[in-house]
Amino acid sequence: MLIRQKLFIPLGMRQTTFSTIDGTSPNPSGGAKSTAADYIKFLQMLLNKGKAGGVQVLSENAVAQLETVQASGSVMKGVPPAAEGFSYALGNWVIAANGNNATAAASPGLFGTWPLVEFCRGYACIFFVKSFLGEQKADAYMQLKKELDQSFKRECK
Repeated sequence: MLIRQKLFIPLGMRQTTFSTIDGTSPNPSGGAKSTAADYIKFLQMLLNKGKAGGVQVLSENAVAQLETVQASGSVMKGVPPAAEGFSYALGNWVIAANGNNATAAASPGLFGTWPLVEFCRGYACIFFVKSFLGEQKADAYMQLKKELDQSFKRECK
């Protein structure tokens, strides 16, 4: 599997897979199985402009593309409640930006995960709650982010 060779192995994500027990192809938008420890390795790699353990896993340009606003929140239809009002980048929601560049991005998951990369302040985290994507609202996550932001003194521009 290409993703295993190019991403999971270099990041040491040994508990992450897209494979299924019966060998069928999983849904790539919701078929991954992982652990918090593995997922944070991926988020830290994004935070470090594609580097992990001194190795360039994704190019800096690729990470920059992932941070670039692709669609404004005001023009999108059918946005999940957890992402309402946010712009969209490639694979994540832009929750704070400087122009077209994300300074913070999140990717609310179908079953309550909320991975967050705060590029500007220099941290990554994952929130876990027990809810479905249609039930989630961003308010609780944004309040937690606000509390975290106070712990990281770096000012965002």
